[in-house]
Amino acid sequence: MQQVIKNAQKVIDAVEVTSLPALRYALKPIYDTSQELVPKRTGKLARSGFVEVRRRGSTVEGVVGYARSEDPHYAVFVHERMDFYHAPPTQAKFLEEAVNRHINEVPGRYASYVRKELGL
Repeated sequence: MQQVIKNAQKVIDAVEVTSLPALRYALKPIYDTSQELVPKRTGKLARSGFVEVRRRGSTVEGVVGYARSEDPHYAVFVHERMDFYHAPPTQAKFLEEAVNRHINEVPGRYASYVRKELGL
């Protein structure tokens, strides 16, 4: 039984080490698609895009976003205003659309990354 517990702990430790890069990998299609769709008149909004993953206690969190600290300040207007023209393929709701396209892939991508890293 000691060996079973030891082996289980090794797997748990490996999953913990792998969880942050796995979540980053899982969120990458959302970020990549949002970068294709984000309006690029000056490029500042596109450059403000980010993927952030962090551990908060026993929870792993991931965020795909734009305009951290409200820079550029107009990001929310560009995202929300459907009445502004954007040259295709860029558009309003660029992040929302990217999430809608890829959110169902996140759990599978996360699991496949962890399986690969653990050799399963």
